[in-house]
Amino acid sequence: MQPFIDILYYITVALKGPVIIALILALGLTLYEVGGFFYEWRYRKSALKKWQLFIAMIPDKQNSAGLLKAKFLELGAWPTLVALFAKKVRNSQQEVAYLDKLISEIEIEANKSCYRMNMGVRVAPMLGLMGTLIPMGPALKGIATGNFETMAGNLIVAFSTTVVGLVIGAICYVMFIARQHWYAKDLSDIEYVYKNVFLPREVL
Repeated sequence: MQPFIDILYYITVALKGPVIIALILALGLTLYEVGGFFYEWRYRKSALKKWQLFIAMIPDKQNSAGLLKAKFLELGAWPTLVALFAKKVRNSQQEVAYLDKLISEIEIEANKSCYRMNMGVRVAPMLGLMGTLIPMGPALKGIATGNFETMAGNLIVAFSTTVVGLVIGAICYVMFIARQHWYAKDLSDIEYVYKNVFLPREVL
């Protein structure tokens, strides 16, 4: 039995390096996403006033669908997913079948963006836990052999990886919740604009 235990021990110890590298990469990607998140937040904030004014115009019966469509395409300030919708609509034929497919593709794109954050929420704490448990074996071995320097070094790794994993998870969770709210609102606005501006009256 002892040879199998030794094999498991060496396999576990060999994973310490890859886990630390994975955490460092995850932290770098998270910081990159944070930059994109704040850029998106500033963009949405700057576009909010114009977009709300346009949304308020739609129920007014004096504004025809053609006028609203022209104003929508000329607006130049949309929330994130609405901007993607506007760009695709401007450069394509505005047919019902195409618009239906376009909205579905935008929903997939929104889920993809949130999925990255969700992965950070789930995977980073797992890597942090692995980074905590893996050094504990060498640390305990250091105690048994009286090598307190080895023990201290491994405990530092254990605590550091735990903190980094939890920090990444917390940051990704905040961005996930915010983007989920943003994109739900965007998709609702896209559906509203689609039905009241782009969809032919005879289809309604």
